Amino acid sequence: MKKTIVFSVILLLVAGIAFAKDYEVTKKAGEFDVLVRIDKNPPVVGDNNISIEIKDSSGKPVTDATVKVDYGMSAMPGMPA
Repeated sequence: MKKTIVFSVILLLVAGIAFAKDYEVTKKAGEFDVLVRIDKNPPVVGDNNISIEIKDSSGKPVTDATVKVDYGMSAMPGMPA
């Protein structure tokens, strides 16, 4: 019985760590490559850290870009927006 409880706790901890991994996506925006990282997957209500890297067609970082981030999640059954 005790081994089962310890195993269950370890399994839940490992699953929680895997669930909380960063999320990363790369998209093309015209001639630019945009890399977006968010520190929680899925994002949570409250603070989430996001980083955005923009590179030109030669792979050099763009440092003078103006970036607007609009992020939202529509409501789903049993969950608020």
